[in-house]
Amino acid sequence: MGVQSEGVKKAERFSTGGKAGGVCGIISVVVVMVLSALDPTGDLPLWSYPCAAFAMVAMWAVLLRPGIVLGPDEVELRNILHSRWIPYARITEVKVDIVTTFQTDEGPYVASGFGRSRRKIRRDGRGLVEEQPTNPSLGWLVEQKLLRRIDDAKYATGEVGPIRRAWAWPVIVALSATALVTLVAVVLR
Repeated sequence: MGVQSEGVKKAERFSTGGKAGGVCGIISVVVVMVLSALDPTGDLPLWSYPCAAFAMVAMWAVLLRPGIVLGPDEVELRNILHSRWIPYARITEVKVDIVTTFQTDEGPYVASGFGRSRRKIRRDGRGLVEEQPTNPSLGWLVEQKLLRRIDDAKYATGEVGPIRRAWAWPVIVALSATALVTLVAVVLR
């Protein structure tokens, strides 16, 4: 969790706990593939190598890439295949539930890479009294930080930028290429 010093405009990245699983999964695939490549019997079929590469890219895209990045003027929603940047001044409502939802005049936007479990939502409470829970979750703290930034942006002067989207082309190309090479290797074996 990133902690921002007062007055310092630094981006903070938050994601739901898939990092350990993603890193362990990628390391496991690499270890298995290296050990099998060094095995003198060579029993592993040729198609397993591009398939392992596909699995590693998929683990990275699904478990490590998604999250939200709180910048000085906008929030970045990093999803599996694309990112979206929303200026705080354009956000009318934010909810950190199972996924994080941002409501704007243009419609809702979802950040699948950050959220909190039902248990944490219940523990944080959503009652009529707006007070800090005794042991708030990271999701509650990030939601409060977002609400403060959205509120501050309402009083800021200047032109508000557009909502932007960019495809994660390296991920899309890597997934497509490794899937295609795996398919060709399976067909040609």
